[in-house]
Amino acid sequence: MKAQIKIMSNSTDIQNGFQRGFYDLEETCDFLRTSPSTYKRHEKKGLAPQGKKLFGRKKLYPIGEVYLFAEGKWKPQEWITQEVQK
Repeated sequence: MKAQIKIMSNSTDIQNGFQRGFYDLEETCDFLRTSPSTYKRHEKKGLAPQGKKLFGRKKLYPIGEVYLFAEGKWKPQEWITQEVQK
């Protein structure tokens, strides 16, 4: 049991027993190994997942979208049309 708890505490995706659903800009850029300015430029052009301001001023990026983007499976058209339909 102790080994499982130790593994969970070392994971970057798990904090206090709950799986996180969002990265901030710094974590997103670290995961993608790119600079914040490059990511912001791609985000502004619609070529990267858009961040959402959920808690105040800090922009958060859904981990699922970031993973899809890293794998090359994220398609901007799908996310843009979903936002327009809402």
